[in-house]
Amino acid sequence: MMILSRVVKGAVSLTALKSIDYLFPLLVIPYAVSVLGVETYGRYAYYQTFAIFAAFLTDFSYSTVGVQEIAKTKGSSGVKGFVKSVICFKVFTSLVVGPILLAFFIMVDGYEHYYALILFVYYGLCFQNAWVYQGMENYIPIIAVNAVSKVTICSFLPFIVLSVDDVDEFYLIQGLMYFVPGMISLLYISHWCRKGRIRFRHINFVIKHGIDVFVYRALNASVIPYTNQMVMMLSNEYLLGIYNLIIKFLSAGVNILSPVANSLVPIFSEAYYNDKKIFYESFRKAMLVILSISIASCAALTVAGTIYFSYEFDKVQYDLVFFSLLFFSTVVPHALNSLYTQNLNLMGGSKAVRNTVVIFILLMYCLVPLSLVVSPFYGIAILNCILYYLLFICLIVIFGRKRNAECSGDNVSIQ
Repeated sequence: MMILSRVVKGAVSLTALKSIDYLFPLLVIPYAVSVLGVETYGRYAYYQTFAIFAAFLTDFSYSTVGVQEIAKTKGSSGVKGFVKSVICFKVFTSLVVGPILLAFFIMVDGYEHYYALILFVYYGLCFQNAWVYQGMENYIPIIAVNAVSKVTICSFLPFIVLSVDDVDEFYLIQGLMYFVPGMISLLYISHWCRKGRIRFRHINFVIKHGIDVFVYRALNASVIPYTNQMVMMLSNEYLLGIYNLIIKFLSAGVNILSPVANSLVPIFSEAYYNDKKIFYESFRKAMLVILSISIASCAALTVAGTIYFSYEFDKVQYDLVFFSLLFFSTVVPHALNSLYTQNLNLMGGSKAVRNTVVIFILLMYCLVPLSLVVSPFYGIAILNCILYYLLFICLIVIFGRKRNAECSGDNVSIQ
């Protein structure tokens, strides 16, 4: 299959999958806010964020290292053994992390309404394992399962959630939208790799080669739950609700755009080990395409956010427009940071990426509380915008140094 057709197929398929994952939560927002109120929705998003973050941690670095390993070995008989080994290890890990996550919330809050939401969202995301389909470049099963499950479950929402008293039912429906497709996907993958043999060397390989990727991805993913916690402590539920509404839009934009970069992972993995000149030329073209699309996405998100807030508050809220524009402008570094970090890991630069991200996230941790005190409304938006663009510039510098070192050693000419 030609590289271009593989990229198009992967990008379209992953975009469809991400669209399904983020379209339904976005469609739910207007109904949930009108029936439950922005404060109740803010608390729902607060709990959901921690469940998603825990699932992200459990996912380790499979979406990078796992995909790259499958891409290299999918023509061999050992690929099923690799997938089966990693899946079994992941299920075992989730059975440990899930109860710990729930116990944490019971101790700090004791609010029983969200128990099903946390567990269903967490296990649903853990068991989906989209990285397996991505590595095999076979997306139809996971797309079909997600679409049918989410459409069916979401259709019950307007008939069951009728007032603020139905918050338990709302949490249950939202949790099942994640849990059902996750369980079906786990059963499908388990059946596909049933003849594979579990080997600890596969697990050891993923841990050894993925620990640096895991560290910087986990720290980056911790920013949203950490910011949520700081807003809860230092501000009010109104800002918490507005922040999470904007983050939903931003996450939708980033995660619908990220398939373009993610579809290149198996292709870049093959090209890097076979022909570095093709790898670097393809990377440059991919970077320009993603940059163009991300700028257009920023504009589209700003328009969509302005229309939504104007409808919700019956007039144009210029403070919300500016607040959301600052966040939406980070679509550009988010999208390109994903492309750079994936390929720096492939080039052996994961430690440099880890160290850089650690520094920036620690800065974020220190400055978020200060930003909420100095500028309670705009502070976190300005801080996010500045730091993510600075991180993007640092990754460009790291990539350039790695490329120059490799080109000098291998005499590869880059146009």
